[in-house]
Amino acid sequence: MGCTSYQYNGCASIDIGRDFSSKITYTPSSGTAFDFTGYTITMTIRERNAVSDTLVLTNVGDSTTTGIYVEDPESGVFYIQIRKEESALIAANSYTYVIDFTSPGGDLTAFLAGDISFIEVG
Repeated sequence: MGCTSYQYNGCASIDIGRDFSSKITYTPSSGTAFDFTGYTITMTIRERNAVSDTLVLTNVGDSTTTGIYVEDPESGVFYIQIRKEESALIAANSYTYVIDFTSPGGDLTAFLAGDISFIEVG
């Protein structure tokens, strides 16, 4: 059985009131870059033990908008982008996140989950 790999150059914290961008590269066990053509990528951020979401990011068409940006779907690369206007609305705290892929046929795959902090900067 092969393994799935991804490269995540992200950090575990986001500075409130500043732009944030992080690149993720996904290569399944086949060794070939994943083709995101027709896929929807969603990142959900919420406070621990919260019922409602704090921020939901999904596909956007450019690199200057808050959301998930896929420049070249066949490259296996996507960017998580949160612009300063949106990060300024999030309270300083520790949050959890989940990144899901939804295929063109509607199948949902949980890809990555973890912790992330929004921090005040001086």
